[in-house]
Amino acid sequence: MIRARSQTPVRIAVLPLDVGGDTADEYLAEGVSDAIRSQLASDSRLEVIGRASSDAYQHSEKSVDSIAAELRVTYVATGRLSRSDSSVNASLRLELELRQPESGGRVFSKLLTVPVRDLGSASDSLANLVASLLGTRSTPSLMAARGITADSRARAYDAFLRGEMITDHDGTWEAARLQKAIPYFAEALREDSLFVPAWAAMARAEAALFNSSPTLSTSSAAHRALLRSQTLAPTWPGSLLAASVVAHTIDNDNQLALASAKGGLAYAPHDADLLIAAADGERSFGRWQAAFSLYHEAVNVDPRSPRASMKLIEWYIWQRDYRKALAEANRGLAFAPKNLDLRLHKVMTQVDMGDLAAARTTIAEAPTGVDRARMAGFFVNFYDMGWVLDDSLKAVLLNAQTSQKDSATDWSMLANLAMMRGDTVQARAFALRMVKIDAAEAAEFPSNAQSLLYLCFDLAFAGETDTAIRACRKAIIEERRFGGAYQEGASLYYLARVATIGGRNEVAIAALDTALSIPSNVSRDAIRINPNFASLRTNAKFRALIANH
Repeated sequence: MIRARSQTPVRIAVLPLDVGGDTADEYLAEGVSDAIRSQLASDSRLEVIGRASSDAYQHSEKSVDSIAAELRVTYVATGRLSRSDSSVNASLRLELELRQPESGGRVFSKLLTVPVRDLGSASDSLANLVASLLGTRSTPSLMAARGITADSRARAYDAFLRGEMITDHDGTWEAARLQKAIPYFAEALREDSLFVPAWAAMARAEAALFNSSPTLSTSSAAHRALLRSQTLAPTWPGSLLAASVVAHTIDNDNQLALASAKGGLAYAPHDADLLIAAADGERSFGRWQAAFSLYHEAVNVDPRSPRASMKLIEWYIWQRDYRKALAEANRGLAFAPKNLDLRLHKVMTQVDMGDLAAARTTIAEAPTGVDRARMAGFFVNFYDMGWVLDDSLKAVLLNAQTSQKDSATDWSMLANLAMMRGDTVQARAFALRMVKIDAAEAAEFPSNAQSLLYLCFDLAFAGETDTAIRACRKAIIEERRFGGAYQEGASLYYLARVATIGGRNEVAIAALDTALSIPSNVSRDAIRINPNFASLRTNAKFRALIANH
C-alpha cells in the first residue's frame, strides 16, 4: 500500500479513458473518469486534478511522464474502454493503470469486464481500488442498487452522461446548450427517480438558464430538482454545489450560497467548482483576499479550466491589476483558444488599459471554427462591450439578427446595434418591444438586480430616462441587501450609461466617480475611449474624472 503524506495533499490526475477510434463512446469514457475523480476527491489527502485539465490530454501523444510534469502530479491514472458490440447488452472492457513516474513506472493495473448496465458501479470499484492503494478513503457510491431494474439504471446513467457532455463542453453555459442538455437529465430521472447526480445537474442547469432569462417556471424547476437532490443526498458535495448555485443565482441569498459551498468543501476540499462557488460567496461580501485564495486554489487544482481562469481574471480586473489579468487571460486562452468567456475577459482587460486596438486584435485572432455572429452577440450581451466590435462584426451581427427577431435577446441586441449606429429612433422602436417583457420579469423577481438592469437599459433606449435611472438605483440597492456589492461598479456603469443616453450628465459623472472609487471593472482609460460617453467630454468634471492621477 502506498501512503499519502498527511501534511501535503498528494496530487493525482485521472486522464480520459482511451476509446480507440470509437468516438461514439467518448461520453461513456468521460463518465468513468469523472466518477473516479469524484470518488477520490472526497479525501483531503488527495488533490485530484479537475476535469478540464485532465480532459485536455484526450488523444494526446505526450508521455505519462510529460503529463505528470505539466500537471505537477505524483500519480497518473490512464485506461481504456472498449465494448464487445453496439447492443444494449454489450460487455464493456475497462482497463485502468496507475503510474508513479518519479518512482519509475506502473503501480498497478486492473482489468474489468462488465455489462454496460453496470458501468457506474464498475467506475466506483476502480475508484475504491485506487483509493485503497493510496491509503485514502472514498465516499459511498451513489450508484448502488435502488430497487429499479439494472437496465433502467443503465439508461439513466447513459442519458445523464450525454447531458453532462453538453453542459461541460467548453465551460461556457449558454442558454442554447442548456436547453439541449436539460432533456437528457429529465430522461435520466424518468428512468431512475432516485438518481442524485441527475437531480443536482438539473438544478444547476435550470439555475444557469434562469440567469440568462428569469422565469417562474425555470425557478420552480431548479428548486424542485435541488430539493430532490438534497433530500436523497444532503451531504453529497454535488448536492451542496447545486444548493450554492441556486441560492446565488435565483434566490440572491449569498449567505446560503457561501455556507453551502463551504459545506461541500468539507467533504471535497479540492473540488474546483466548489472552490469557485465559495470564492464567489466571499467576493459577494467584499472579502477579496479570501476570494482570491479560493480562486487561486481552483486554478491550482484545475489549471486548464476556462471557468477557473476567467474567475481569476475577473478578480484581477476588479482590483485593477491589469498586468496580471492579461497574463492570466493569455495563459487561459493558450489552453482554450475558442472559449468566448476568456476572450471577452482579455478584451475587457485591454479596454480597461485603454488599448482599443489591442482589444480588437484579440477579437480578430479568434481561431477558425468560432462562429463570428455568435462571438459578436456574446460581446454585445455582456458588460455592454458591443462598442468594441469593428464595423465588419457589427454588420455580421446585424445581418444575423435581422432574420431572427423571435426572442427577447434578439430585440434587445437590435436596440443595442441601433444605438451604436446613433439611430435613436430605431433603437427606441426595438426597445419598446422589450420594456413590457423586462417589466414583467422585474415584477416577478423584484429582488433580482440583473432583471432590473435589463429593464433600466431598455427603458433608456425607449426614452424613459427617469424611470430607467430609478430601476438602476433599485438594482444597486438590491445588490447591497443580498450580498452582491462586488457588482456595484458594473451597475453604476449602467446607471451612467442610461443617464448619458437621457442627457443627465451630472448623474452619469457621479455614478462613474463612485465606480472608480471601489473595486470594479470600471477604469478611467476605458471611460476615456468609450464612445458612449463622448457627449460628456466637454464637461469639466468629466475631464477631471478621467485625467491621470
